[in-house]
Amino acid sequence: MLGEPMDCASVKTHKTQHALAIVCLILITAVIALIGAKTAFGEEKTVIPTIRKYVEGDDGDWSTWTTSGVDVDVDFKLVATVAENASEFPTYPYEITDTLPDGMALDSDDISSVRVQLNDGDITEQMDISYDDHILTISTDDLAGVSDSSLSEDSVVTVTYRAHLTTACICGTPGNVNSAVLTYPVINQVDSPIAARVAVSKAPLVRLLAADDDVSDGNAVTTTETKTAETTTYTLALRISKVSSVNGSPVPGATMTIRAEDGRYVQRDGSLGTMEHEFTTDTDGHIEINGIDKGTYTIHETSAPSGYLTTSDIILTASTENADSGALVAIDATVSGGEEDGVDGDSNGFVESGTGVTKIDPTSGLIDIQITDPVNPSSPAGSPSVGSTPSLPQTGATAAGLALAGCGIMLCVIALAKRNKTKKDANSD
Repeated sequence: MLGEPMDCASVKTHKTQHALAIVCLILITAVIALIGAKTAFGEEKTVIPTIRKYVEGDDGDWSTWTTSGVDVDVDFKLVATVAENASEFPTYPYEITDTLPDGMALDSDDISSVRVQLNDGDITEQMDISYDDHILTISTDDLAGVSDSSLSEDSVVTVTYRAHLTTACICGTPGNVNSAVLTYPVINQVDSPIAARVAVSKAPLVRLLAADDDVSDGNAVTTTETKTAETTTYTLALRISKVSSVNGSPVPGATMTIRAEDGRYVQRDGSLGTMEHEFTTDTDGHIEINGIDKGTYTIHETSAPSGYLTTSDIILTASTENADSGALVAIDATVSGGEEDGVDGDSNGFVESGTGVTKIDPTSGLIDIQITDPVNPSSPAGSPSVGSTPSLPQTGATAAGLALAGCGIMLCVIALAKRNKTKKDANSD
């Protein structure tokens, strides 16, 4: 009962539990101190340096994935930390390598958009920055020497740059993956005075060498790499198929423009421009475009082949679904509009035009839209167009011959009749 004295065994058990609780608390505190602290940039601070890579989404948030279109600028950010004991190194070599995929290039294809910060200070001019064969490299022989302030366990390096997809981009999954890695220094421990200053808690920063390795203070520091950090940029493909409302056959020669929601027009290569680009359906009735972003597009048919009617504007809305990991799992697409241009679908006997999404494939990123072009009953395909004046039939030599033959027969009949009359008159005399 409450207030009753405990026996010796109970006291011993209580003390043991109390001691275990204190030990657990110490261990938890140590773990938090080593891997749970956060920097001012919101990055987890660990004993071992880390690198994180982010891409800006449509909503302005930074994550590990986004969707985009050809030649559309995309902002990237790298956040890298330093070792907890960075200040103890004689020099602190530091290199970030960011490998862009084949279907992506830096803005203007150069390093002009690259900016580097150490904490709040801009150190872009003090860093060695290069870009070659899709590889962006930011490095220095001594990170501590590029700033007035010394390195500490809270130091953070932030790199930002701008890039865009090219016509070599991959539509759908697996997307366009670019990856970054950080190369940082470690201490080789063979009775080195430098290594001797490293506490046991900082053991991950120490590389143990064989006893017979030749290590002195001059080469006690070497480098190693972090795990790779990645982002993925997805893009889509669009195919518009024009078919006849009579028999479903392809309709080649239809022309149209595709306008994005920001007022710019889709170009032949999938990029966006201020000038209208007119697409023409091929012999299979298709228009195919790679590298478009999700969003809303207006498809405007500018002309229809002879015997067909143009349709009113078609509105396409495309979106993507991504897993928590960022992986593309689904594409959603809807269309509306597409009736005959300027006429009621029933009042004049025109066949109503149909539109619809016939195929969506996340693997290839393809959205396939079929548009049924109505036949103009006043000028069906293959016959003269409405408003044309058909010419009179040409009968040629056959008609002329028949006319001459008819005239000859008539002359013969008249001549024969005259001859018979003359003969009859002579007999009467």
